[in-house]
Amino acid sequence: MSLSNLVEASGLNKSSKRAGRGYGSGKGGHTTGKGTKGQKARTGGQTKQWFEGGQTPLVHKMPYRGGFINHAKKTVVSLNLGEISANDRVNSLKTITPEVLMTNGLVKTTKFDFVKILGTGAFTKKVEFKDFQYSKKAIEKIKASGGSAS
Repeated sequence: MSLSNLVEASGLNKSSKRAGRGYGSGKGGHTTGKGTKGQKARTGGQTKQWFEGGQTPLVHKMPYRGGFINHAKKTVVSLNLGEISANDRVNSLKTITPEVLMTNGLVKTTKFDFVKILGTGAFTKKVEFKDFQYSKKAIEKIKASGGSAS
């Protein structure tokens, strides 16, 4: 006995009955389990799940809501120089980064693209700011106090 001598057992792979192929096929010849006439008896006669029988669909009765979602939108956290100078823990540092502001509670969310420093409030300390965006007024105040903004 070898692989080339093996014979398939009879009746092992039984072919399925095909509906609508005559009486001799063993699965009816006339209506083949579909009933008599009508849309559902025809080829491709099934309606879509949302079809309401010709009535105006619910989707068409609702008001159209336009617009779109801008997936390229950048989220900005803005922070004033006055808030930074009022915080004692941050005020004692030489270099300030967005991570420093998060750990000290000035930036309360982690979901942002960048932090922007605005120029409102008094600021007199010599500090180096890194990895921020700045308003013109903020840059003026930082440089006037002897600090740097990069």
